Amino acid sequence: MRPEEKAWQQLPGGIEVEPAGSGTVYRWRVLSDSPGLIVFFSALALLVLALGVLGLFLLFGAVSDWIGIFKEQFKDYGDFEIVVIGIALVVLLVKTWNFFATILFARCRLALSPEEFDYQVFLCGRRVRSKSFHLPAAEVISLALKDVSRKGLEVQRTHREPFYLLLQRFSEAELMKIKKRFLRDLGREKP
Repeated sequence: MRPEEKAWQQLPGGIEVEPAGSGTVYRWRVLSDSPGLIVFFSALALLVLALGVLGLFLLFGAVSDWIGIFKEQFKDYGDFEIVVIGIALVVLLVKTWNFFATILFARCRLALSPEEFDYQVFLCGRRVRSKSFHLPAAEVISLALKDVSRKGLEVQRTHREPFYLLLQRFSEAELMKIKKRFLRDLGREKP
């Protein structure tokens, strides 16, 4: 293998590659294996979970105060301010649980060949339908680097909205290498 071909084969750390039939399968975790990031997002998720539980407790206290049970324990919990705080904390939990679950536990699988583009996101072993896409390779127009730090690599397709591959953990230079490799596997570019 020539040195330029060897350099072409290299991908950033954290992406597993294996040949599969006429194509290639890539696998990666959404969050890198960095202990610092894992601890940070885990602590943040636990904080949001604790705030959500506190919100549920405040709402339980408000309902208990309104219907008159546990009068001593939940006196004045039915006040408007406490109810609003409880609702806000529960809404925070509901709006962010998907983000934290995805970033902490999701794994991605991308099977590429000149015939197909099969992208699957698995959360705790189950496929997430809203983030998984199976389409013919001919339907993929291009791969674009847009809003790299938040969304990753954009897959532009014919007659439909684009979607994003969860590759936020990589730098722009690393995403360029990944993009070139993916396009090559789709039969769009030569090494």
